[in-house]
Amino acid sequence: MFGILVAMSLVQGSTTGAPRCEIPESAKRLLTTRLGSSRPLVFGQTHNRPTRRVEPFDTDWLKQAGKPELVDKARPGQFFTFQIGLLARKLTPEISVQFSNLVGAKGKILAQDARCISLGGIDMQGNPFKKLISVEASHLQPLWCGWDIPKDALGIYRGTVTLKSVKGVVAKIQLEVHVEGGPVVDYGTDDPTTQSRLRWLDSRAGLSGDIPKPYLPVKLQPISRTIQVLGRSVKVGGNGLPAEISTYFSEANTSITKKAKQVLAAPIEFSVHEGAKVSRLKPGLGGIQGTKGLTSWEEGGTIGGFSAVVSGKLDFTGSGQIGIELKATLDMDISDIQMNIPYAPESAKYMMGLNRPGGLRPTDHTWTWDVKRHQDCFWFGDVNAGLMVRLKDENFHRPLLNIYYGFLPLALPNSWGNGGKGGVKVQEMPGQVNVTAYSGSRKVRKGDVLHFIADLYVTPFRTIDTEKQWSTRFVHPHPSRDPKPIDDALGSADAKKGPNVLNVHQATYYNPYINYPYSPDSFPDFAKLVARGHENNIRTRVYYTTREITQNMPELYALHSLNGEVVFPGPGKDAKTLINPKGPNPWLVKNLGSDFVPAWVDHVGGKYAADDISVITTPDSRWNNFYLEGLKWMVDRAKIDGVYIDDTALDASSLRRARQILSVRPNPLIDLHTWNHFNEWAGYANNLNMYMEVLPYLDRLWLGEGFSANDAKWDFWLVEMSGLPFGVMSEMLDGPNPLRGLVFGETGRLGWSGDPRPMWNLFDEHGIQETEMLPFFAPSCPVKTDSPEVLATVYRGKDHLIIAIGNWSKALTSISLKVDYQALGLDPGKVEFVMPEIAGSQNAQTLTSLDTVPITKAGAVVVIRRKG
Repeated sequence: MFGILVAMSLVQGSTTGAPRCEIPESAKRLLTTRLGSSRPLVFGQTHNRPTRRVEPFDTDWLKQAGKPELVDKARPGQFFTFQIGLLARKLTPEISVQFSNLVGAKGKILAQDARCISLGGIDMQGNPFKKLISVEASHLQPLWCGWDIPKDALGIYRGTVTLKSVKGVVAKIQLEVHVEGGPVVDYGTDDPTTQSRLRWLDSRAGLSGDIPKPYLPVKLQPISRTIQVLGRSVKVGGNGLPAEISTYFSEANTSITKKAKQVLAAPIEFSVHEGAKVSRLKPGLGGIQGTKGLTSWEEGGTIGGFSAVVSGKLDFTGSGQIGIELKATLDMDISDIQMNIPYAPESAKYMMGLNRPGGLRPTDHTWTWDVKRHQDCFWFGDVNAGLMVRLKDENFHRPLLNIYYGFLPLALPNSWGNGGKGGVKVQEMPGQVNVTAYSGSRKVRKGDVLHFIADLYVTPFRTIDTEKQWSTRFVHPHPSRDPKPIDDALGSADAKKGPNVLNVHQATYYNPYINYPYSPDSFPDFAKLVARGHENNIRTRVYYTTREITQNMPELYALHSLNGEVVFPGPGKDAKTLINPKGPNPWLVKNLGSDFVPAWVDHVGGKYAADDISVITTPDSRWNNFYLEGLKWMVDRAKIDGVYIDDTALDASSLRRARQILSVRPNPLIDLHTWNHFNEWAGYANNLNMYMEVLPYLDRLWLGEGFSANDAKWDFWLVEMSGLPFGVMSEMLDGPNPLRGLVFGETGRLGWSGDPRPMWNLFDEHGIQETEMLPFFAPSCPVKTDSPEVLATVYRGKDHLIIAIGNWSKALTSISLKVDYQALGLDPGKVEFVMPEIAGSQNAQTLTSLDTVPITKAGAVVVIRRKG
């Protein structure tokens, strides 16, 4: 039996547990004398004594039995926080909290400026929501409250906080607040020990609605029902589904052209099958409307024995959704319900998803639902045209990531999944690649409702930015408790030729605690580090994501008391992971008790806490608001230049808000690092499918452990490692291979993944800036090799070419290059061929021709330049 029963509009799972509070027999007798046998013990508690849900019975609470009160101090302008503790004697249903004005000699502190954080607030979309909490017998529930104290308030203020249930008043707490001292800045959030940062949970930071660069406002042509976004257009058919999807990116995705490339060979269809009888959607034309950021539409109609409502939307990034609600108008035996997506073959060269790693598309493929695997989507495409589809229903929740997937896997959609009967079939047919999502047979009864939802992402999201790729050079030191490695990295940075962006990892001197970079223990030094970098035109970013929170944050107990809203309510002491194979750190068991999943652990020490111990957070919660307000706080106080994100549950709307917050900084950067999830612990997920919704807001990818540049086949590298088909470029991590990497426009990251400086030197000495990338996969690439296992990418400048050659053969030591000099505008008699020195990769030599070019196991780089 669960101890705290919670109903929330946002958090999946309506219940979560809490440990029983052991009440001594002597205390029980006294409570019965003062309160009777059923009334709960209600008490007030100051912010500096956070009530832990595993806290043993505190005899000080008895002093408030029957007369709960709280006397505390606050500063003018502070977000004053306090707690109401409720120890239930029997079930206490549906709690609510009401505030009176606080009255003092100099006026009032208004009740409208108070809130109970535990009972709701502002969700991550900026909308108000409420939580209903019931407390079972012998269980303890802390209720955290906050009050905005006016900046001109001084003196003693008194009022009441009334705790109610659906059965009436539970208790009235007498509150006395002594407001003294000078006004604080920003509600007192500079001092987290006051718990004033709990205000961040309800932040609306970044919700301006502005469209970030390089995206453009959505253009809607209502008569033709065509929606235009950056480099793409979608025509909505009369059935409410996409009838045409076109992209206008060049074949290498380096520019936007006027030539359309079709993603679909024919309109998307949705059908209901009753044996041999097939019915298709026949809704009447509904309204389609748009704003600068979003176009939406809705159609009503019928399909077979169902009434249907088809709704859709598409935003400025080319991300959207189709929702089909079917309501049975009679009892039926359904043999199948299908959505058929006929891809154009030229826009389905590659595939990712459905239990397949990214790469060249097979001729045929079949997949069925299995929630043990983090698989609910697929992408088919070419580099300059593609479409990803995620299948779900109204009960979708965002699964946990990384090795924690098993603690919150996919929820099988009743519609598409149909108890495991559903799946996807891929068939190559004349003129199209047919992808059919089917749901199998079922019986429906009159009034039954099914929701078939499909998220759509039209790729690429934007053109790749090669100039940013060459000019932005990261130095990323390994974690160290000594400041010297980071100080040395900053000292070695060079705004013109060397590394010019410093990443500060977690578990380092300047950022010791995971995802709490604004700790007063370290933030003053970190802010000085950022300032030192700016003095030399070096940008500084910090490791900052949402997957874990540290025990070193003062707000941990308050967040844990929110009944699974922020701290994911896992099995606690029984949770075992790859990082914690013997179970959680004893500190977590002792201090949190239950309802958590242990996460990353680091030893910090020195002037900081001895250890940094973390727990997993719940996706799509107010923790995103806290994260974003924390980002704004760092931008305001330290002028940081961006964030380094490591496997995150942040959604697209939160990343859009992050970009808005960072827009006050010149050239802000957000990059994403992720571990390869295609394994049993992470549910065999494809990383870029999993993160597709946030790709439009990233500047760079750093796909790390399990993405070995030495082992990856070229087609996997292109689809799952390079980012090129999605409009974002990448860097190597595991087994960095400079020569192969350059074929995809990639280098390593100094301090972590090899030494990219020799390649940076090549860029500077041979002028990769302002070149045009003509990759091997582009039909018009003017340089070809004589082996399908050796690939060549060209970087074309005004008077020279840099040819990156990647070798995937096991035996070849030389190749022949065929150059289309006419396409390049070069006279073959007036050029010379050079293989430049690349320390650790290639020795310098001059070639007399390109008939025989020596290559290493990794490849080679050849420069063609005009003579003279």
